[in-house]
Formats: sequence, structure tokens, C-alpha cells
Amino acid sequence: MALPYPEGEVYFKRSLLKYPGFNMDTDDKAFYSNVLVESVWNTWYNSNLEIPLTKPHIRAKLVSGYGEWYNTRFGVWDTQSALFSNKNDGTEITREVVLGKNKNFNSVRDKDQGGPDKSHLQPITMGNEKYMYLDLTVPVRAVYFPVAASSSALNEELCTYLMVDFRLRKGVKMRSRQSGTSYDVAYSYSRGLQNHPYGSLCFDIPGIYAYLVLPQKMRNLDKGLYQTTVVGEELINLFGAGNINAGQPAVKNRTTVNFDGAIDLANVIRDNFGVDICWTPYEVEYEYDTTMITHGPSRAKAAFDYKSAGVDADSGKGKS
Repeated sequence: MALPYPEGEVYFKRSLLKYPGFNMDTDDKAFYSNVLVESVWNTWYNSNLEIPLTKPHIRAKLVSGYGEWYNTRFGVWDTQSALFSNKNDGTEITREVVLGKNKNFNSVRDKDQGGPDKSHLQPITMGNEKYMYLDLTVPVRAVYFPVAASSSALNEELCTYLMVDFRLRKGVKMRSRQSGTSYDVAYSYSRGLQNHPYGSLCFDIPGIYAYLVLPQKMRNLDKGLYQTTVVGEELINLFGAGNINAGQPAVKNRTTVNFDGAIDLANVIRDNFGVDICWTPYEVEYEYDTTMITHGPSRAKAAFDYKSAGVDADSGKGKS
């Protein structure tokens, strides 16, 4: 199975783009109005408060909890926001789209115990604004911009998108929109761009269309998504999450996209390529010992060797 170039045209079976409240699979207007964000949904920001927050997020809330029969406390961000403006300095925000995120700690527990990273697609409705700011409260693998609801008369079931993929590129070096400094953005091959509670991406939507619609061999070498010959001409920049709409009135035009019903990437791959694929089933294993007897099931050790990790099973704290 061939891989696509990380930046350019890709195809989906349109019938797979079903999402409650959105009719991208049947309604052309809905198809062209929504960009798709591919993210990993069953991961966490911190566990047992190993990464304490220095300040609260301006838009998302850190929610913490435990999986059943598990002694690790996970912290996850409850939302991911996309904000729109005709300014690239974080001001004059006209709309905010809030993507609901996973708060099922059993799924996070399963990932912590060796389960797979699970990815899905969520739609973000575009308008006439030039810039989209996307918070990095979850790992982002790719972003897809709609091009054609039907790729051709011979392949009417295939729809066309322009893909910006952060995973296949094996990480990127981006410039800060505010300072112009270049940074290596934290990256994982399976997760793409890692979550960053105080970071956002700024997308130049018309610029991305004009650049990526060209075949890769025909693109201007002085231009680019992340690094350009002339500083300030980048099409995707880093931006401080707290500096977006800072000191301005709250955004009144605010819509929410539910987490439930997101487009499962395993289903997309299965139907796109005719491959029988599914997320690796994972079953939590339990060790029934004196901890189970004396403290009850909520304190039982679940498939985790605390001693080898240097952790006190009762307190959850590292041993000195």
C-alpha cells in the first residue's frame, strides 16, 4: 500500500464522512464548508500530576480521573478549539469551534497498558476568514482541506482533500508568528505533533490552498508551509494559545462539535484500501493479591509491576 506525499492531494470515500449534525457524505455545501482534523483521542496530558500546570489553559479544562481497577490518575484536556480571524496576530477573532474530547479514563488506561494510539477525524466548519488557529491540547496527526466532492466522473465516490500531514514528515521545524524564531515541534511517528497546552497552530487558509493545489514538483522552492526564504511568508506558524484573543471580549459566535460520533480512522482505512483492519483489542489483566483483599478492588494492581518501576503501590509515589 503506497503512502501519499505528506503535503498535497489525497482521497477519501465520501460515504465514510458521516458525522452527527454534519452531512458531508451527502450535502455538497457541508462537504466544502468543513476542514477535517485527524487527532489521537485516547492519550493523556499528564499522569499522577507528573507535569504540573504552571497556569490554566485559556480555553480548555484539565480533567483528571482513574480508569477502573487502576491506580494511575490521568489528566486530559476536555476540548480543543479552532478560532477564526482575518488577522494573523491573534486579534479580531470572529468565531470559535470547540471540539469535544475523550474523558473516558478506561480508554486512557488501556493505552497506558500497551494498547494502540486511536485516531479519529472531526470536522471544523470554515467561513470566509483567512486564518484558522488550532489549539494543540491533543496530538494532531493531519489536517485536511476540502477540494472536490467528487474527484472525477469515473470515480464519483472518491472526494478530494489537500492534506497537511505532520506524521509522515517525521516532525517539522516551525516559526513562531510572534517572534520569528524557529522551533523543532515535539513529534511522535504515531501521534504526529504532540500536545502542547500553551501552543497553537496558525493556518493561512487561502495560502495553503494556493500552494498545495500545485503538484509537488511545481511548487516554488522559496515558498513553503513552515520555512520560507522570506521570514513571515510561512503558511503555518506556531502561536501562543494565550495570546489568541487576549484582552478582547469573549467570542460570541461559538459552536461545539461532540466527541461522540467522530469518524474512526480504522473504518476509513478499511474501506479506502479494502484491508481488514481494526484497533488491536486490549484486555486489562489483573493481579489478585493481598492488596485486593485488604484494600478492595479499587486498589488492586492492574498489570503493572510497581516494584520494578520504583513506585509505592499504596501511595502511588516513587520510593526514595
